[in-house]
Amino acid sequence: MRRAPLLNWIWLPCLLASPALGGELADRLSGADPAQREAALQELSGMGAEALSELQEALAKPSSSGKLAAVRLLARLDGEEATEALAGALALEPGIAFPAACALAEQGDARGEAVLREGLGASQPLQRIQAARALGGLRSAPAVPELIEVLQDETAAVRAAAIEALRDTTFQEFDYTWTNPLYALPAEEAGRQELEAISRWRSEQFDLLKEDRYVGEDGKEIKVGKQKESYEARIKKRAAEKWHAFRQRYEAEQHTARAASLAQWRAWWEEHRAESPAEWLQSGLGHAKPGIRSRASAKIAQTELKEFLPALVEALRKETSVEASAAEARALASFRDKAVVDPLIAFLDRPDLSAEALTAVDRVLVDLTGIEGLPPS
Repeated sequence: MRRAPLLNWIWLPCLLASPALGGELADRLSGADPAQREAALQELSGMGAEALSELQEALAKPSSSGKLAAVRLLARLDGEEATEALAGALALEPGIAFPAACALAEQGDARGEAVLREGLGASQPLQRIQAARALGGLRSAPAVPELIEVLQDETAAVRAAAIEALRDTTFQEFDYTWTNPLYALPAEEAGRQELEAISRWRSEQFDLLKEDRYVGEDGKEIKVGKQKESYEARIKKRAAEKWHAFRQRYEAEQHTARAASLAQWRAWWEEHRAESPAEWLQSGLGHAKPGIRSRASAKIAQTELKEFLPALVEALRKETSVEASAAEARALASFRDKAVVDPLIAFLDRPDLSAEALTAVDRVLVDLTGIEGLPPS
C-alpha cells in the first residue's frame, strides 16, 4: 500500500505544474510556463496509472521542476512500474534523487538508502530531518552509526528526528535529550525538567525580590518617586543577571548529559553492531523503560512475525507496567493465533487493566474462541 511520501515541503516549488496527454503532458509539465505546468499537473494527478508513461518521459527531460513533480506523482501510484520509475530517478541529480529515495522508503523499499544516508549530511536541516525519518522507517542497521553522530547536529529538530530513528531501529534510548535549553522537552522528561527549571528560577527570583525590593540602601522602605523607579530598575537588572547565570548553568548541564548519552550510544553500537535489527527489536521487550517496551511491542504487532510470539508471551507474563502490558497484549492479539489465547486470558485477570485494553483483548478472544466474554454494553 502506497502512502503519501515524506518531505512534501521540498516539492512545493514543483507544484506549479501540468495539463494533457501523449508526450504533450510531459512537455507541459517540464515547460517554462507556470500556468501550463499547473494545468499539466492537475490533469496527470487525475489520470492514475495512465499517467505513468508521461511521468517517465518527464523524468528524462532537463526541467528540474518537471522531474520533481513527476517523482511526487509517481509516489502516489501503485504497481511495480511506478516503483521502478522511482528507483530510476535515484540516478538523477541529488535534488531529484533525494525525494525519490524518500518516496521509496515510504513504501519499504530500501534501494534509496545510500541516497538517504548522504542526506544526513545535507546543508538544509529539512533534508537532514527527512533523511533521518526515512531511515528510521526502514530500520536501517548500516545507518545507525551515522544517526548516532547526527545526535550532535546544531539543529534541535534534526537531533529529534535522529533519536526517534535510533529508537525505532535499535529500541534503545540512553536518556538522550535532544532539546535546546529551556525549550519544551520530549515525552516523560518534559514535565520533570521544564517544571524543575521554572521552579528553580521562581525560587531564585522570589528570594531576590523578597530580600531587596522594598528596602533601600539606607535601610528605609522605598515606596514612591524616582528613587523607587531607579531602585526597581536595579532589581530588574539583578534579576536578569541571575536569569542569565541560570541559563548558562542549565545549558552546561544539558551539554554534559547529552555528551554522556552520546558516549553510551557509541559504546552500544560497538557492542551490538554484529546483531540484526530483529535481535534489537526482541531485546527491546526487556528494556528498563516501559515506553521502549511498548514501542517494541507495537513494532512486533506491525511485523506479525510469529518468531516473536514466545518472547512477547514471556514479556507480558513478567510485565509490571500498565502501559507496557497493554501494548504487549495488543501486540499478541494482533497475531490472532490460538497460541495467544491462554496468555490473553491471564492478562484479563490483572487488577490494573484499563477499559481500553480490556475491550480490545476481549474482542480478539471472542473472535478466536467464539465465546462471549464481556457482557454487552
